[in-house]
Amino acid sequence: MLRKDHLPQLIPNRVHAAVQRMHEKIWASKTPLAIESSVARPEQCSLAEGKELARSPVSPCSYWGKLFDQRWSKAVLPEPADDNTWLIWRDQGEATLYVNDVPYFGFNVAHRYCRLPAAAQELWVQSTCVQSAIWHPEANGMTSEGSFFEGAWVARRDEAFWQGYHDLKCLFDLMMDQRTRENPQAPAEVIGAGLQPTIEKYSPSLRILLRGMDEAVDALDREGPAALSACLSALYAELKADKTFAHCVLTGHAHVDLVWIWPERVGELKAVNVFATTNRLMEEYPEYRFAYSQPASYEAVARREPGLYSQVKERMASKAWEATGAMYVESDTMMATGEALARSFVVGQACFEDMNGRPARLTWLPDVFGYAACLPLIMKQTGVEYFFTTKMTWNAINRFPHSSFIWRGHDGSEILAHVTQESGYVTHMEINNIKAPMHANQQADIYPEYLLPTGYGDGGGGPTDEMLERARRLGSLPGMPSMGWDQPEAFFDRLSGVRDQLPIHKGECYLEYHRGTFTTHGNLKASFRGLERALQTAEAVAAATGKRWEMETAWKRLIFSQFHDYIPGSSVWDVYLEGLPELDRIAREQLDAAREHLAGEGEACIFNPHAHTLQTWVKCPESGEAVYVELPPLSGTALAEARSVAPAAVKVEGHMVSNGQTTFSLDENGWVSELTLDGVETPLSGPLGQLMLYPDRAAFFESWDIDRHVLSMGECCDAQAVIESVEQGPRAGLSVTRKVGKASTATVTFTLERGSPLVHVDVELDWHESECLLKLLFPTEYSATNARFGIPYGSVLRPQVSSGMTAEAMWEVPFNRYLAVFDEGEREGMFLVSEAKYGASVHEGTVGVSLVRSPRVTGNEAHAFAWPPHLSRLEIKSIYSDQGKHSIRLAMGRYAIDLPRAQQPAALADTLFTPPIPYRGKPIAPVVESIEGGSSLVPCWAKPCADGAWMLRLHEVAGRRGQIALTTADGWQVTRTDIGEQAHEAASGPIRFKPYEVVSLKLSPAS
Repeated sequence: MLRKDHLPQLIPNRVHAAVQRMHEKIWASKTPLAIESSVARPEQCSLAEGKELARSPVSPCSYWGKLFDQRWSKAVLPEPADDNTWLIWRDQGEATLYVNDVPYFGFNVAHRYCRLPAAAQELWVQSTCVQSAIWHPEANGMTSEGSFFEGAWVARRDEAFWQGYHDLKCLFDLMMDQRTRENPQAPAEVIGAGLQPTIEKYSPSLRILLRGMDEAVDALDREGPAALSACLSALYAELKADKTFAHCVLTGHAHVDLVWIWPERVGELKAVNVFATTNRLMEEYPEYRFAYSQPASYEAVARREPGLYSQVKERMASKAWEATGAMYVESDTMMATGEALARSFVVGQACFEDMNGRPARLTWLPDVFGYAACLPLIMKQTGVEYFFTTKMTWNAINRFPHSSFIWRGHDGSEILAHVTQESGYVTHMEINNIKAPMHANQQADIYPEYLLPTGYGDGGGGPTDEMLERARRLGSLPGMPSMGWDQPEAFFDRLSGVRDQLPIHKGECYLEYHRGTFTTHGNLKASFRGLERALQTAEAVAAATGKRWEMETAWKRLIFSQFHDYIPGSSVWDVYLEGLPELDRIAREQLDAAREHLAGEGEACIFNPHAHTLQTWVKCPESGEAVYVELPPLSGTALAEARSVAPAAVKVEGHMVSNGQTTFSLDENGWVSELTLDGVETPLSGPLGQLMLYPDRAAFFESWDIDRHVLSMGECCDAQAVIESVEQGPRAGLSVTRKVGKASTATVTFTLERGSPLVHVDVELDWHESECLLKLLFPTEYSATNARFGIPYGSVLRPQVSSGMTAEAMWEVPFNRYLAVFDEGEREGMFLVSEAKYGASVHEGTVGVSLVRSPRVTGNEAHAFAWPPHLSRLEIKSIYSDQGKHSIRLAMGRYAIDLPRAQQPAALADTLFTPPIPYRGKPIAPVVESIEGGSSLVPCWAKPCADGAWMLRLHEVAGRRGQIALTTADGWQVTRTDIGEQAHEAASGPIRFKPYEVVSLKLSPAS
């Protein structure tokens, strides 16, 4: 006999072979199961309807369906199930098992098998032709033949081999990780032939690991898996550390993208699939804890499968399942208006309160492309205390500096936050998945815990039972943290105990990635903005008239479109071909309802939906002529009374345009060569109004990214221009038409309006370029250190001159409908406002507004394996985004930080593009008669409340403090509240505000 104390370098290969051998023996028997299925079809139907469909036998190893098709299958077991009867279902697509007419388990490539309940015999399976669990190694993509159905089996599991396999596999993985860390020259995988890494300078724990596993495999070979597990039980006890200095808090996570590489209807089925799987795993693993956000998914499950939803509610009551997240969907935070973003919280919190009996205390946003500086403010005012993400670890230039920290918003609101470093939303429970965030926990010296969402995300179904088995074993082993399942809110409750010791991060969390999402799919963003404007008008009418109508559905659909793969333009064609018509239709319906509730017997009137006095032009309903009017805030005024003295006409003389306030001139190329805004000459650093075309090919995520090299490759579109004078009612100016790129044309029209200091810049674009970015340049000498950018509420300053790596990383940034460049002090500058453009480059006074970009649409690029175009039922005209016609509206004006309230760019971003409504009916007297003082506190929304009351929302936009005097009509009282409408304080006397504060004033009829 040979001694065992020599050649330990051979042990890894022996153990690896034993692991594989045990894995092959887990299933003691597998009997093919006969399946009958309906014909695949694009229409979805319920189980009850599916049972009525004609079925035929299905052969194993067959293909079925087109992309997103559904089919129903029936199987009958040879005999009723006992407690060790398992169904193995192998399909490339996604499937949900129904037992007793309730979803029981979700199958995908990461979840292949399920223990059946005792006595079950008749089974139904709903299948969707979609590549499931796309980050799983078996997600190989679909061929033109459809989803590959390998077959179904009834099986029995050998529990000794199942347990022994995980006992040995966990220790083997730990050993291989530790071997590589202690000897970087050692390969990460076992090598079958050749020299094996010697065991010379290894730690005692690694030597004990090798010895113990070798002895356990001896026991396996002599006596079987039970003996192996007995040996390993002693080894686990020997290796477990009493103190680890780190604790990994595991929480089950699925990260269901409501839309992305699938449309909404498939996202709803994914929620059913995930909820069923999670419910079943909780039965198998009582320690398992799972958290899910997004009430939109809970509503879908409750609507589609009320029996499953009832079981989920029971899990919530038992504290195994936590519904948290605060928002209705995991929204983008950069492009929505403040009110629309806030409503995601208000609507979401109402849903969480309905589910939990209280609002959620945590905002859960693991995969959003940047986090606005106003988020802490909104969270604080809607009952949220905590914030979680992992996305900031995607930064490409500057590492986000904190793990646990206080996030201080631009207004001073503070939220306890945690960013799990070196982790994402797909965590497989591998050794490095656990160790990497432990080692990257920047506050580990202050607090030992870190939160680790665990499971297959992006619609992958969440945790697997393999992950849950590993979680039972890996904690407190050498080099590992202690581990345990818990809920996110409980993690933050404990973290709050060291709140005073944590670092502070103030302002936005700018993501140094995915900068193209502010521009991709421009028509989508225009439709989204159109619905925002329609709801702004509709709610203003409801507030002013006291009339109410159904708006909840419209709001939920607008909020749904804020989902972080919807409005950013990173989804597949199905989402937008369905979504854009819906957004446009709802906008029309809300505007029609507003007009209907204004109409009645009476005279020609004009309704002003803004809390500003407007001096503007409207079209007379009878004659069609443009009429200059003055309209009190939030009121309906008889046209005859609203008429005002018309300002002087606009003069167009050659290539010079002037209205007495503002003047500009075009050169022979059609570019602005001279500009005077509101009597102040604008220092231009080059021709203004140039269209710049950039080759736009991102290294990785085409729909998501504008890479830095792109902005160094721009070429001016200097084709021969046709310059013509134009007159558009009270506006007049010059239009410039030229060819753009290889196959596109653009008409850029510069106009002035009678009585207005603004230059209106309209672009009519017929775009047919591929993989290109088009910008409109506004070059000035206003090169202060920072520029100011609108965000949903308020604004932020970002560097616009080279001042370090943070500035260098901001080559393309979001702006929420306005931005400004200026000299130091913000006393002199230029602003731009946009109807529905959100991305720009700003560098040393030159602004490049991104108009359109045309990457390959998601699914036609690296994601084609998950959205194979050859399987789609859609008729797609182009694989590139933004093809076709675009109408783009911008305006520029003179900027100063102390502009009058109605001339603040934040105000103009609303008033320029959300026009008054003509109607025939009775005048509506204003409730708000005037707002005096504090010009940087800008009203932005009027929201109807119950009992004839309504809310006036204002936001401070310039980082200044002050006070306003609000004058209301007789018979009204004013209460100061918050976004969540929880706090109430009588507003008597001056209303004070702090920098970037959101002020909510409730106006109620006096009792």
